[in-house]
Amino acid sequence: MKNAPTLEIVPSTMETVSEIKQAFGIANETILNPEELADLEEREMFILDQQGVLLKGIEKGIAQGREQNIAEGREEGREKGLALGMREKSLEIA
Repeated sequence: MKNAPTLEIVPSTMETVSEIKQAFGIANETILNPEELADLEEREMFILDQQGVLLKGIEKGIAQGREQNIAEGREEGREKGLALGMREKSLEIA
């Protein structure tokens, strides 16, 4: 917002409204020269790429956690089943 002098009269509280902030960003882009605009677009692409990497990592971590919980749950179930079976067999023998 610093590049557009006509926008300086807008109260700072208006910056909290995402639509207005986006509009200010678009207005600022219109006064950029082609090199500055290309640089801005490259930065935005980098940020979006990084966000994509983070989201993919989060999704992969969640999937691994679910797989681990399922495997641990099966193992715990087997152990409980064996213990219960051994107890029932002991009672049957007694």
